[in-house]
Amino acid sequence: MLIDAYGQLCAYFEQLDADFCPPGTLEALSRCAPSEAAEIGPFLAALIPALRADTSLDDEQFLRLFLSSAKDFNQNPALADARFNRNGGYVIRLFLANWVAQVNRSKFTRDDSFENTGVKVIHNIFDPIEVDTVLKAFDNMPISSRLLPENIFWEVFRAKEAFAKTFINKTFALVAPFIGRTDADAKKLFFSRMFLQRHLNRVDDGDVNKVYHYDTFFPAIKFWYFPEDVKLSDGPLNVLTRSTNLSHRFLHWVHQQSINIAENKIEPWRTVGHAEGSLRTSIEEACAVEPATKEKLFTVPGNTLVIANVLNFHRRGEVAADSIRKAVHGSIRVNDPFYLR
Repeated sequence: MLIDAYGQLCAYFEQLDADFCPPGTLEALSRCAPSEAAEIGPFLAALIPALRADTSLDDEQFLRLFLSSAKDFNQNPALADARFNRNGGYVIRLFLANWVAQVNRSKFTRDDSFENTGVKVIHNIFDPIEVDTVLKAFDNMPISSRLLPENIFWEVFRAKEAFAKTFINKTFALVAPFIGRTDADAKKLFFSRMFLQRHLNRVDDGDVNKVYHYDTFFPAIKFWYFPEDVKLSDGPLNVLTRSTNLSHRFLHWVHQQSINIAENKIEPWRTVGHAEGSLRTSIEEACAVEPATKEKLFTVPGNTLVIANVLNFHRRGEVAADSIRKAVHGSIRVNDPFYLR
């Protein structure tokens, strides 16, 4: 299967102007062509040294960094190397991590709506008593968008162990197929990151997460269980569907942005998150890059689970008046995005 992904990468680099990306990248790809049975590790071990100039790490150290989940250009100067990004190193990393995730996901689910939109919405998953149990717990929760010791799901419901296990296991069973991972590591990430979120959305608060962005260079899952209705006035999740579908246009945008970051040419409106590896865009730019892009606002009735691939461009919605939104929130962002299950 790797040979198909290799062919798509070659097709992208073949259509680039030599002034934008040196021909050495395509030459290196040609020298490293995988066989049908080739594994991704040896393929990248042969390819990566030809793409980079940074010598702060040896080839083995750099490959280990490349294969990790590290995304921050500021914290990883070797990944922010100008030659590496000009040669398409970031594009190759993003493309192959996506390919691995698609292969892993296909072993669990073939949900066309999720593949097209990056979002799955599931209604009425808990009974009224369970919904009420969750809602009552929010009465004692601090206002916070982040995980805190006092809002961790398991700690909140420690005295109601049977309920907590039922809620966690049912939610994990619904979420995990969309990341293609049901192993112990994935469940540990899920378990440790699940919390009761009372998000205060303020008018004109300068929240950098209200700028469209993707979280990292590989597919990762965030989920929100909403016990109450989410209305437009609550600032619902906004998603640009089909905006990161690995078309040549999108890959070229990613390629250009990685060069801009490496050369410190970032427009202020993209915020500090851009160089941290959560690349920012606007709806106008995303639609120009990928005309099939559609903006969708996820207003949902109560007792609804929303599962999102946060490689898709998304943002927090704006509000006309300050609003608090309640959700059981969590995520699965694996530490080994190039590992084929």
